[in-house]
Amino acid sequence: MSKPLSIKVCGMRDADNVKALTGLDVRYIGFIFYPKSQRYTEIPPSREMTGSLKRVGVFVDAEIRDIIRKIATHDLDVLQIHGQENPKYCFELKQRAHASVWKAFRIDDAFDFSQLEAYEDVVDAFLFDAKGAQPGGNGIRFDWSLLDQYLGTTPFLLSGGIEPASVESIRHLDHPRLIGIDLNSRFELEPGLKDINKLQIFIDELYR
Repeated sequence: MSKPLSIKVCGMRDADNVKALTGLDVRYIGFIFYPKSQRYTEIPPSREMTGSLKRVGVFVDAEIRDIIRKIATHDLDVLQIHGQENPKYCFELKQRAHASVWKAFRIDDAFDFSQLEAYEDVVDAFLFDAKGAQPGGNGIRFDWSLLDQYLGTTPFLLSGGIEPASVESIRHLDHPRLIGIDLNSRFELEPGLKDINKLQIFIDELYR
């Protein structure tokens, strides 16, 4: 790992849990607005509660007009779209939203990285997650050696099954476009409730 990675903790909703998270070296906090998710939240904690953390709204095949309303209502800095959204959709969202747009892709051995070329100019970053039964939060990891196939210019965050034992593997990743990691289910006491102590130990170990 050539430079420190930004850390996103996703699937948050409990106010006290969110407040505790603000004391860690975390840059992004994710709120899931996908009703089928175990970590779905309709009304996330306020901007005052999350402090300087960048607020990420996670959506799956949502209507753009609904996302725009969520930006205004919940003061979102980043939109993470995690469904089958095509480049045209991403372009329109980027034009209408006063927020960064991240497009998530579910990676397995058959994934064709060349399809990302069509998204290069219409999103700010990619998020590479493992392909599983749900759009995200499956707690499984894909083969990170597949990242060598990504030759694009758009930066990306790594997601999918990252756990405390992943520290050394992450520290040895050296992809030039890797800018951050997404932590979720492997750091939970229960869906939507993070183990703050486990997160703190992981972050300390990652940055040492």
